[in-house]
Amino acid sequence: MLSKCFGWILLLSAIAFSQNFSGTYVIQTQTGNHSIRLVQNGLQVSGTLLISGSGEFRIDAQIVDGDEAIGFLSSGNSREYFEAMVEDNELEVTIAQWDAQANDIVWGSEQEFIFTRQGSSGAAAGRLGQQLSGNDRDEQNSGAGNTYTDPTRQNRDANASAGSSRESGEWGRNASDVNNASGNRIAVGQQYQAGARVLSASDGVSFVIPGEWLGALPPNSPAFILGSNTKPGVGMVIMKAKATLNDAIALLNTPQDLGEGVVLYPEGMPEQAGNRVRIRYNAGQYTGRATAVVGKKGNGAIFFFGGPANQAGYYEKMIRDLVASCQFSSPEASGEAQRWRQLLSGMMLKRMSSYYSSGVDGAYVGGSSSQTLHLCSDGSYAYSSNSSLGVDAGGGGSSGYSGGNNAEYGRWELETTGASVSLVLRAQNGEITYNTIHMNQEGHTILNGERAYRVQSERCR
Repeated sequence: MLSKCFGWILLLSAIAFSQNFSGTYVIQTQTGNHSIRLVQNGLQVSGTLLISGSGEFRIDAQIVDGDEAIGFLSSGNSREYFEAMVEDNELEVTIAQWDAQANDIVWGSEQEFIFTRQGSSGAAAGRLGQQLSGNDRDEQNSGAGNTYTDPTRQNRDANASAGSSRESGEWGRNASDVNNASGNRIAVGQQYQAGARVLSASDGVSFVIPGEWLGALPPNSPAFILGSNTKPGVGMVIMKAKATLNDAIALLNTPQDLGEGVVLYPEGMPEQAGNRVRIRYNAGQYTGRATAVVGKKGNGAIFFFGGPANQAGYYEKMIRDLVASCQFSSPEASGEAQRWRQLLSGMMLKRMSSYYSSGVDGAYVGGSSSQTLHLCSDGSYAYSSNSSLGVDAGGGGSSGYSGGNNAEYGRWELETTGASVSLVLRAQNGEITYNTIHMNQEGHTILNGERAYRVQSERCR
């Protein structure tokens, strides 16, 4: 069955932010000094390994699990496995032979090296959110296409520009509606520094990332995630091109699962004041704060911070600063939603499954189910499902059969939330269904986490 869920999914996962690999690292050996120069752009890391007396090797890697860069060293036709991690001012490197035929490492050939960041003088300079020393600043940002700015200065400027609109009271400053919001357009997988204004053009929402925090929109994630290497907890921003306070109240007034057994429960009912709603959450050693804001253009955002209970006051301040920096503009048409509209118009999505289990004396249990969704180009849809179950006890025992079917009609549309696209079904009986949809690396259509076959609809012709 297509999942029935609310449109704003407040699902908080502990997504690790990648280490900053950009910089130059050196190692001294008996054969000479060797160096690695890396440039990080989003989740991609590229650079060179210069081995004294042996030449130069190209590095192409990608960040995985937040803190590892994994890829290859190449020179001419040769290629070797490359893996690196940043720990304070050190780059821990593993190099191994690569078996192209087996498409795997030649185990036992691994060699490990520790390079030191140039100019660090032994100081811990490799963490995200910290300033790099010496020439590393220019090296880091020349590759990423950004001009280096002192994060401390960025935060001062952001606070100064927003300070003139500060209100009295704990609600803080007002989010504002503007004709054309500006900022760094959010790209999936790109990491943004403290003090940067980021913009979700498809939602018409922009805000400034707080000091000592970093932001990124993971692939297929409905939320922009905030993380810090110096402060505990995690933050999240959900932006919507279509939002109402009633939607926000219904969503916020539910337990929020942070994963790893931590569930935050609302403390009382959500409090509404003007165009915003806020609520507090509690789970013993953990706490959460959330504020939803809706702009005059009908778009909105939810800001959330959660973590250790002793940081409650700090999280409230972070949310006040985020709300104060928030600006709303007219949403732009989502390119990803338009792409999926072209892919789905006039098509049929179909899922089928079956199972069979046999036992002694001819006993068995078997069944099948199928779901079919016709998405016509005029915006109408027709959904049907059927299932069957057969049971035979064997050995002359009892047997039985059951089956059922269901049909539903209505209108369909596509909405984006962060990097997540939802297929929205509005049934004739008023029920609304939000179904996540994306395409995997093999080009298969994935609907609510399961593959759906996409073929031409005979019903919509």
